[in-house]
Amino acid sequence: MSRIAIGESAGNGQWAGTPRIIANELRGTPLATPWQHSPLTAGREYLLAYSWESDLPTKRVVGGGWITESAGGNGAKVIQTPTQPLDAWIEAEVPAETPVFATFGDSLASGVGSAMPVRDSWPSFYARRIGALPIQYTASGDTMKGWSDPDHFKWNRWALLTRPDFAIHAMGFNDIGNGASTWELQARHLATMEILRDRLTDQVVLASITPNSLINDERLRTRRSYNQWLAQRKAPFIPFHAEVSPDDRILKADFDVDGSHLNTDGYRHMASILPSNPMQQAAGGRTDTLSPVSNPPTSAQIEQIFLTRPLGIRTETTTSRSCRIPFSVPQNAHRWRVVIRNINSRANLEYNGQVNLRFVGYGTPSKGASGALTSSFEATLNAIARNTLVRDLAHGWASPWMNDNLAPGQDYMLTLGYQTNGTDVTRSMGTGWMTSYAPGNAELPDDSSALPTTTIPFDIRIEIDSSAVRPSAARPIS
Repeated sequence: MSRIAIGESAGNGQWAGTPRIIANELRGTPLATPWQHSPLTAGREYLLAYSWESDLPTKRVVGGGWITESAGGNGAKVIQTPTQPLDAWIEAEVPAETPVFATFGDSLASGVGSAMPVRDSWPSFYARRIGALPIQYTASGDTMKGWSDPDHFKWNRWALLTRPDFAIHAMGFNDIGNGASTWELQARHLATMEILRDRLTDQVVLASITPNSLINDERLRTRRSYNQWLAQRKAPFIPFHAEVSPDDRILKADFDVDGSHLNTDGYRHMASILPSNPMQQAAGGRTDTLSPVSNPPTSAQIEQIFLTRPLGIRTETTTSRSCRIPFSVPQNAHRWRVVIRNINSRANLEYNGQVNLRFVGYGTPSKGASGALTSSFEATLNAIARNTLVRDLAHGWASPWMNDNLAPGQDYMLTLGYQTNGTDVTRSMGTGWMTSYAPGNAELPDDSSALPTTTIPFDIRIEIDSSAVRPSAARPIS
């Protein structure tokens, strides 16, 4: 790095005075200047300039600014650009009372589409408004899926900084664009929330996903369903989607750049609805009320009942098994279905390959003399699916919707028998019984060969369409 300079801005990439050289011939990985003890005054705009020489091509990253021939004084021709060479940031010591927040997001949180990305992003506008210091965990194209590894560089790059006072979870736009279903979004959200709370702060604000005018109706429904689920979480919720769109389908014309990204005015408006105290109710009153278009009376409200949980990286090559998993539901479930994936969501590993679901069913488990559940059923099982060939369980299989009533609090048991073509199968945390090499045993009311287990093949859950249980009208969140 040849030279790094800083000074007050006169606008349009020009210095207001002679800039101060803070480093010459800087070397190291990563490159860091000595600490500077001349304070930067709040409310003033500064320019940071750097020049370099390299034998290799340099990477360009999102960030508005100017390209010039010199890092020194005025006079050189400057060209405005939305991207910059190299990855540069400032680490600053601030008074203890200065708010510090992190944004977990993608290109929309980076301000792509604005005149000066990053500088004109909604987190930056918000930080300037409340006098806060922002930390950007954002990048174009990022997904929740891509951030599911807690040891990835994406998380570790800011590990030495002071933890933020709060964080804003605004990720998911690209997950939807890549075809994630509602339940995949929910699983990825829960996984990344766990990492956010562990690495950053347990004070997390949730932001809705804004419209993409170019997606199809299926992905539109997915986004609306996911936003509604977010609004019902026990956390402050920012309804960005309702602020930047007239119908929750397309962006407002005066904000729209390309159908998905906003201009500077759009990001400024997004920042304006964030509350000064983010852990309180958002501006205008926080509610899960959606527009009539986004919340039709027939829309599904999906509740999740997890029969298994991630177990880190664990697989097996056994090609056939049967297993039984007890469960209950918290409310009457008049319409429900089973979802099975061959994926380890903690390690973000998908295992492709053909699986034959020989039998999927459920029933009421019998109890022993002590009152404990057993691996046997009281009566003939109810079949959900038989001999169902799934060519790729990495993307998940969902059974048909079942209309059999499941009573709240009652004991039920799911049974599954499967065969693979040599596909690696994930193992998850889950309590039940399992039989090796006998998928047909899944259909037996009494399987004396089943042994207790605390790990279950696959990632299995039950989805309840709660719109069949209660009206779909929105309720305020306390």
